[in-house]
Amino acid sequence: MTKNELYPLILGPTVKNYVWGGSKFKNILKSELDPDLPVAEIWVIYENNVVTNGYFSGKTLSDVTSVYGKRSAPCLNITAPNTRP
Repeated sequence: MTKNELYPLILGPTVKNYVWGGSKFKNILKSELDPDLPVAEIWVIYENNVVTNGYFSGKTLSDVTSVYGKRSAPCLNITAPNTRP
């Protein structure tokens, strides 16, 4: 795979820990959350989410879209757990 080829991107989530958060989200992202902090929000598509697979691993979504623009939109293979907090 080269930098000119686009592929489905897997993004690491951005977790917002605020005092008004709770523990219901912890069932969705078990291994990625600090068990001692309340979770108020999880941002799954955000410009500062980091790509966790392939050539762009370690780059932010913003980095990828700045290079590919609208062509990168189909690469966001969005899958969400079929559960609700």
